[in-house]
Amino acid sequence: MPAWAEDGTMYASEFGASTFDELNVIEAGGNYGWPEAEGIANGVFIDPIAQWATADASPSGIAVDGDRVLIANLRGRSLRAVDRSDPTRQDLLIEGQGRIRDVVVTPEGEIWAATSNLDGRGEPGEQGDLIINVSR
Repeated sequence: MPAWAEDGTMYASEFGASTFDELNVIEAGGNYGWPEAEGIANGVFIDPIAQWATADASPSGIAVDGDRVLIANLRGRSLRAVDRSDPTRQDLLIEGQGRIRDVVVTPEGEIWAATSNLDGRGEPGEQGDLIINVSR
């Protein structure tokens, strides 16, 4: 899934096959290694700016919120914020709400996320799927 920052930088989250999920900065004509490599490939391909074990992520939706890239995670059951200037700085904005399917940033700057617990793979709670307003 792609998302663009105001400066035109394109980000893409990649749902890996079995080892690593990634966050990439997309370059025209760039080779990111799929399907030969997942995660950091030590210079053989363009390396991701961040990577996670598939059990901790399995990214779905993605959005850019100023200096952060927001990534909805299905298996990781979280909404992750990755600092654009230092991708090692990350925060989990949502945990414990189930499979986070998508995230959007409104023109007013609000962040909304949606769960996907009723798709046969999640564990639906009493409320089923949720639309969540994520406070800053």
